[in-house]
Amino acid sequence: MARDRLYAYSLISPALFVVLAIVVYPVFFLLQLSVSEVSFVQGRMATTFSGLNHFSDLASDGAFLNSAYRTGIFTVSSVFLSLIAGLGVALAVNEVRKGVTLVRLAVLLPWLLPPVVSGLIWRWMFHDQFGLVNWILMNVGLLQNRQPWLADVATAMPSVIWVDVWMHIPFVAIILLAGLQTIPSELYEAVRVDGGSSLRAFWHVTLPLLRPYLLVVLLIRVIFSLRVFDIVVMLAGSKFGSAAGAPAGTTQVFGLLIWQRAIEHLKFAESAAMAVVVLVLTFIVSFVSIKMLPSKT
Repeated sequence: MARDRLYAYSLISPALFVVLAIVVYPVFFLLQLSVSEVSFVQGRMATTFSGLNHFSDLASDGAFLNSAYRTGIFTVSSVFLSLIAGLGVALAVNEVRKGVTLVRLAVLLPWLLPPVVSGLIWRWMFHDQFGLVNWILMNVGLLQNRQPWLADVATAMPSVIWVDVWMHIPFVAIILLAGLQTIPSELYEAVRVDGGSSLRAFWHVTLPLLRPYLLVVLLIRVIFSLRVFDIVVMLAGSKFGSAAGAPAGTTQVFGLLIWQRAIEHLKFAESAAMAVVVLVLTFIVSFVSIKMLPSKT
């Protein structure tokens, strides 16, 4: 028995080592940095324990509070809109009977593009002088003058949210489509026999049975939104660093602020404390979502 247990441990030890190396140690190092003062002596990093000072300072850090507000707006808007749009796309694709493969491939296309590529594409489309968005809206009469979408305080964040939603609609749609295809058709037939409408079938059959899939998608989308970085940098800054988050910090989400404090200002301890806050928020969202998932009996 002991030999079997030792053999089992030997089989999982490589995977366990990888987890320790790429997950546990970085998190431990992050926590250490967040409660330390960091200095450089002869080119080497030195840390001294400082307690929770960096966390208490965050409560009065205007840039951090602004990034928390901007991240909240981005997360709530992007997740909600991508869920609604993704569900609509999934319902539509589920009704397709011819050319299913081509339709699914077309739906997946925005998600297959790397975020940097998507950001560059949409940055040019939002360009105030040469962008396709202005050209279309002006030709249909919805705009009279060219709009600097990514340089205007009123439209910068909505533009970034739109691109993020566009990128993640395929992911949401594919997951929900998989859930739709597990629902027995007999349930819809029973609703029709009882004289129920399509809306009633959706409300009483589709949504309840899609709940686990919706919660999984919600969890993943919130996690990705809380740590968004690349797409915002590509859209909202002419370069890395202080330009990122423009205009006037309206797109200054957590990821950008953490990057700027650590890389541009070399304030590693402050950025680590911010990263720990994001980690805790992510853990809370994950815990609540997992608790809401139906358990097997």
